[in-house]
Amino acid sequence: MKRIVIALLLLGAAAGGWYAWNELSAKGDAAPAFHGNVDIREVRLGFRVGGRVAQVLKEEGDPAAAG
Repeated sequence: MKRIVIALLLLGAAAGGWYAWNELSAKGDAAPAFHGNVDIREVRLGFRVGGRVAQVLKEEGDPAAAG
Protein backbone atom coordinates (compact mmCIF):
# COMPACT_ATOMS: atom_id res chain seq x y z
CA MET A 1 0.00 0.00 0.00
CA LYS A 2 2.84 2.35 0.88
CA ARG A 3 4.51 1.73 -2.49
CA ILE A 4 1.30 2.59 -4.34
CA VAL A 5 0.98 5.91 -2.50
CA ILE A 6 4.61 6.81 -3.23
CA ALA A 7 4.19 5.82 -6.89
CA LEU A 8 1.06 7.96 -7.20
CA LEU A 9 2.79 10.93 -5.57
CA LEU A 10 5.75 10.62 -7.95
CA LEU A 11 3.43 10.29 -10.92
CA GLY A 12 1.47 13.37 -9.83
CA ALA A 13 4.66 15.38 -9.32
CA ALA A 14 5.93 14.35 -12.76
CA ALA A 15 2.62 15.27 -14.40
CA GLY A 16 2.56 18.63 -12.60
CA GLY A 17 6.14 19.37 -13.61
CA TRP A 18 5.42 18.46 -17.22
CA TYR A 19 2.33 20.70 -17.28
CA ALA A 20 4.20 23.64 -15.72
CA TRP A 21 7.12 23.21 -18.14
CA ASN A 22 4.78 23.27 -21.15
CA GLU A 23 2.83 26.28 -19.95
CA LEU A 24 5.85 28.39 -19.03
CA SER A 25 7.94 27.56 -22.09
CA ALA A 26 5.05 28.23 -24.50
CA LYS A 27 4.63 31.83 -23.32
CA GLY A 28 8.32 32.71 -23.15
CA ASP A 29 9.45 36.29 -22.66
CA ALA A 30 7.67 37.70 -25.69
CA ALA A 31 6.53 41.29 -25.45
CA PRO A 32 2.76 41.74 -25.56
CA ALA A 33 1.35 42.72 -28.95
CA PHE A 34 -1.85 44.70 -29.23
CA HIS A 35 -3.95 45.20 -32.34
CA GLY A 36 -6.61 47.82 -32.83
CA ASN A 37 -7.26 51.42 -33.73
CA VAL A 38 -5.94 54.52 -32.06
CA ASP A 39 -8.45 57.32 -31.69
CA ILE A 40 -7.23 60.48 -33.38
CA ARG A 41 -8.03 64.01 -32.37
CA GLU A 42 -7.17 67.21 -34.15
CA VAL A 43 -4.63 69.50 -32.54
CA ARG A 44 -2.91 72.71 -33.54
CA LEU A 45 0.82 72.37 -33.89
CA GLY A 46 3.33 75.15 -33.40
CA PHE A 47 6.90 74.85 -34.64
CA ARG A 48 9.96 76.93 -33.87
CA VAL A 49 11.27 76.58 -37.43
CA GLY A 50 9.26 77.82 -40.40
CA GLY A 51 8.88 76.03 -43.70
CA ARG A 52 6.85 73.43 -45.52
CA VAL A 53 6.80 69.65 -45.37
CA ALA A 54 8.88 68.39 -48.31
CA GLN A 55 7.79 64.76 -48.24
CA VAL A 56 5.34 62.57 -46.29
CA LEU A 57 7.00 59.20 -45.71
CA LYS A 58 4.06 57.34 -44.13
CA GLU A 59 0.48 56.80 -45.16
CA GLU A 60 -2.51 56.07 -42.97
CA GLY A 61 -2.35 52.47 -41.78
CA ASP A 62 1.40 52.00 -42.32
CA PRO A 63 3.20 50.30 -39.42
CA ALA A 64 5.55 52.49 -37.40
CA ALA A 65 8.62 51.31 -35.52
CA ALA A 66 9.43 52.48 -32.00
CA GLY A 67 12.00 55.24 -31.67
